Amino acid sequence: MILENLPTVIAVAAGILTFAVLFKPFFGAEDDFWECVGYSLKPNFLSWLDKDLQRDYGKSMKLGLFLLLCFFAGFLSYKGADVLLN
Repeated sequence: MILENLPTVIAVAAGILTFAVLFKPFFGAEDDFWECVGYSLKPNFLSWLDKDLQRDYGKSMKLGLFLLLCFFAGFLSYKGADVLLN
């Protein structure tokens, strides 16, 4: 039973560890992170009207790359643990 869930536990731990390690180099402070989240949720049309579209694209891409790296680390950990245990 425990061995069935071990790859998932390892994947979640790897994702959280990657999040913790990469947070400071990517965002520097928590304010920049929330600014990226805000720009990601804001429609591009509104950013265009505010003449802030390029900043919106940059902040959205920064957050997307960060999340992609965290999920990718978890995915690779899951697959690696699954291969080693089976």
